[in-house]
Amino acid sequence: MPVQIGLTRQLISDTQRGVIDAAVVSRPPSLPAGMEFTLVSEEKLQLLAAPGAISDDPIHLLKTEWFIRFNRDAVVSEVIENWLRSRDIQVRETMELESLEAISSMAPANPGVSLVPVPCVVSPFELPVKRLSLGGDRPKRALGMIWRRDSSKKRVLEKVLTALRLAVDIGGFTPETPGFKDRAIGVATDQDDPA
Repeated sequence: MPVQIGLTRQLISDTQRGVIDAAVVSRPPSLPAGMEFTLVSEEKLQLLAAPGAISDDPIHLLKTEWFIRFNRDAVVSEVIENWLRSRDIQVRETMELESLEAISSMAPANPGVSLVPVPCVVSPFELPVKRLSLGGDRPKRALGMIWRRDSSKKRVLEKVLTALRLAVDIGGFTPETPGFKDRAIGVATDQDDPA
């Protein structure tokens, strides 16, 4: 299966039209007809700041520092915007970036602060950034897999979904991760399913 990177709405559209078989996306506000969404994880939002940020208070930093905004067309961007509005927080934007990874890589250089999900699968290449909790009622991103209900590759997609959940359970997604090989699901070795 080829892998394609993109924003949720485009990936859902590509899946719906049969361009791709499935996608890992943020749960959209509503599902298009004929599509199936299965939750993989919920990721709470956190504030990212440079390691030397002047405060450990995320609200103070949001109100006083420049803000790096995630692409406005992204579903998670709506979650972030709604949370900011509900707290009456006005941010001063410095830039808008296309990916959460780009935001994370910018934070150490201190161009501003940002709100991003706490990743359910941790990268082995964590960057030196300050990560601050937004408190008990912080918003979440629902991350899951979407595919067409009439897909002829449902068995393979279910195995991919199982592998994604395993990665979340383990916290990583490499064959070197302890327990991964013992719990592997055999997507590539399933000879009786040509899909």
